[in-house]
Amino acid sequence: MKILYFILCSLINLSLMFLVFLLEFLLIAKINIIASSVFQLILVFFMIIISIVISYFVSSIIVKNAISKFFNLD
Repeated sequence: MKILYFILCSLINLSLMFLVFLLEFLLIAKINIIASSVFQLILVFFMIIISIVISYFVSSIIVKNAISKFFNLD
């Protein structure tokens, strides 16, 4: 069951990370920032870090409680 939990959390983490990154990218595209390539590279790097952190906390706090209700994790 722990392997199933690990797989589910990994998939949920990846999907949340992609969703947050996509939302951040659309927000930046809507603002239409015209800047140098170095600034854009730094911005994308920070977007990736923020999406990883948000998805990690969401999957570890909320999803862990939801999965533990459905499955008996020993």
